[in-house]
Amino acid sequence: MGHRCQLDCALVRHQHLNNSMNIAWFNGPSSEALHWIPPQELEIGCNFIQKDRGVHHVCAYDRPVMERISPKPSTQCWTRPAMRSPGWCVLHSAKEYFCSGTMAVGLARELALRDVYVIGCDWDRNNISIYDHLYGRTRQPKKKSIPRRRYIEQVHRDIGLVFVSDHRIDMQVDQISHKEFLRKINC
Repeated sequence: MGHRCQLDCALVRHQHLNNSMNIAWFNGPSSEALHWIPPQELEIGCNFIQKDRGVHHVCAYDRPVMERISPKPSTQCWTRPAMRSPGWCVLHSAKEYFCSGTMAVGLARELALRDVYVIGCDWDRNNISIYDHLYGRTRQPKKKSIPRRRYIEQVHRDIGLVFVSDHRIDMQVDQISHKEFLRKINC
């Protein structure tokens, strides 16, 4: 399984280097309004995204979450080095990522994607995940922090991130509204 994972990860690194729509799905409540859009060229999602949307890659940061995910055959699953597990690729990065969301944008950078649209990052508004009921925790973790913000801003400088939100994003990234995003994908 490990050899297949390494081979698949290496092959995927050389795909999708064109200007097609690339998406990183976070799990904030605002993501639900866009789960219906047509499949895009390359999609990376966090944790339980497959419950609502098929994606090409799933990032999970924590072992309890990994254990609750049933990967689809067409989905490549990623985690951090400390959580190495059969069937999961490890995302090695020169810069430390802090959660499944920062891992997703870090994976986009490692896959050499450009102009990645980030959907469902509601950190400036709340700490809610649409999958809170699946995590089995007693409280919501704080999502926004200075290290996470700096990490995302660095990835933005490297590959170009466009946050899709109808509310102001307090990070130095590009931003468009849901309506503008839907125009871009002709919906």
